[in-house]
Amino acid sequence: MNDSKTELKGILLIGIGNTGRNDDGLGWQFADIAAEQFAAEMDIEYRYQLQVEDAELVSAYKLVFFADAS
Repeated sequence: MNDSKTELKGILLIGIGNTGRNDDGLGWQFADIAAEQFAAEMDIEYRYQLQVEDAELVSAYKLVFFADAS
């Protein structure tokens, strides 16, 4: 993600998971594919799991997508 809030793109995708665990790598895989196709339109973050601190990050965006295996 960009460090400056003035550079935010307005859309955030958070890929959640762990690629080390084959059954839980979907969120990161999805984020990788989105980064290849939409990096100019959105910011992309990777998380093993959501933390309370992520609420501040999410609040800076107009639209947020979460990609996670369940």
